[in-house]
Amino acid sequence: MLYLMVLSRFLKELFTDVELNSWVKAIWIVALIFVPFLTALVYLVTRSRATANRETADDGSAPISIADVKALRASGAITQAEYNTLQATALH
Repeated sequence: MLYLMVLSRFLKELFTDVELNSWVKAIWIVALIFVPFLTALVYLVTRSRATANRETADDGSAPISIADVKALRASGAITQAEYNTLQATALH
């Protein structure tokens, strides 16, 4: 069970890594099939910084502020119910 969890995490990281081209990803997958534990260990050692950077990078979704919510409500872009929901989200 633990092996499958690690394998799925490894594959997720591999496919979301935009720095690697398709051929390199294919090589990693082939290596994973033939030497799974060594491949996972080498990947963690060599690609851990890129993985950490990807996980902590800003995904473009900045937290919404109360001023933004008020501006949306004033412009009529959102309803009062949406305003209340967004305001509660901004406060938490």
